[in-house]
Amino acid sequence: MEPEGHQSIFRYPIIGCTLIISEIITSLARTWGTKIRVPGSNGAFGPDDDGETYTGNSDGHYDEFGGGIWKKPHKFSHTFFMAPMLYLPQLFCLLLFYIMNGTRCGRRYLNPEQERNAGEGEQNPRGAGRRPHNRRVEQDMRYSKGIFVIPAIFNYAATCLLYVGFNLTYPSSTILFKGAILFFTSLLSVAFLGRNMNPRMWIGVVICIMGLANLGIHDYIFMAKNDYDTNGIVAGDLLIVMAQIMYSIQAVIEQKLLTRYTNLTPLETLGFEGLYGFCISFFLLIIFSFVNAGAFSNLPDHYLEAPFDALKQMKNSWKVSIIVIGMMIFNTIHYLLALMITKDYGATPRMVINSIAYAATWGIILLLKWQTYKWYLIPGFPLVVIGYLMYFDLIFMYIFRCIRRKCFRTAAVPEDDQVNLLANGHAGVGIQ
Repeated sequence: MEPEGHQSIFRYPIIGCTLIISEIITSLARTWGTKIRVPGSNGAFGPDDDGETYTGNSDGHYDEFGGGIWKKPHKFSHTFFMAPMLYLPQLFCLLLFYIMNGTRCGRRYLNPEQERNAGEGEQNPRGAGRRPHNRRVEQDMRYSKGIFVIPAIFNYAATCLLYVGFNLTYPSSTILFKGAILFFTSLLSVAFLGRNMNPRMWIGVVICIMGLANLGIHDYIFMAKNDYDTNGIVAGDLLIVMAQIMYSIQAVIEQKLLTRYTNLTPLETLGFEGLYGFCISFFLLIIFSFVNAGAFSNLPDHYLEAPFDALKQMKNSWKVSIIVIGMMIFNTIHYLLALMITKDYGATPRMVINSIAYAATWGIILLLKWQTYKWYLIPGFPLVVIGYLMYFDLIFMYIFRCIRRKCFRTAAVPEDDQVNLLANGHAGVGIQ
């Protein structure tokens, strides 16, 4: 496993940049969808969420049976409908994985390093390579396809908790508690994966958390308290934190699987998680379509989910259709790249890179005036960047070492000792 320092992270800058861009697009699309009001399949007429009554064809759309009068427009708020939709492209990743493997589907081959460590063995008659006699290596290559259901369950449960919590508390609570996923991922990696994090990395994590907290504290200071119930705020915040913990557990489990089974690829992992996630979410979607949530649900008939209403909204608005398709594509790209970073560098670097995307998304939301701009939000953005640079040892430690060499000149260190010092300096960085 390569170290997670700047030497290795700069070898694949395109992966990190694409990961950030895809997360930004997915988050912006999700936020944009909550601001669009489109009539759906419900037959009720009357004012929309803002109290405005729509008649005629204000956008050129007539309802099929409404006689020229709009049905009640409402927000596109279909989290349980979007869950199987987001898992659907991941199923094609599984199909792509087996197509790329071709005739090798179902068989596992050792990479060159494993084959050298496997010892001498009998030659394959077809010349496909050696068959290892090392039982430990063979054990590392075998895994059950059922192991992927665990991260899929955590992912879906976290999504549901995040949705419920978001409806109970302030909108900015999501970005406020994004730091929790970074903290718990670091903590779980140390506790269960035996990963070593030096003080510099912990300082970087704490600085990122401070920056995200600064960006999310706005609503707690200026949001009208009469708009939310106090108990609902506390419950919503707890649910959001629980969701972040589940996301952390999911990332740590994925890191464990990807590093434990060396022949397991991110594409295969994404495909099987998508398979189990789609089955679970589609089954629960059917159940939630018959559960009446009362005033808790903002949907027209007050069910937990209304898939036909979502499809009708997509039909009535090309913007909603673009949002759904865009989220399906870019969420899959983001998840695949996140698994690649998890396999090569670990779960914590993945979350640190994601924190850059969270801060950038919040900045774009402010520029689009989807959120009220306040001067005290400015320090949050550089804090996240500083934490990122500190964690990956990109600038500050280099400057510190240069100043130390200038101010405290020491005797030259022999070349062999320099090699040993360099090795020891990165000993606690990689995955143990």
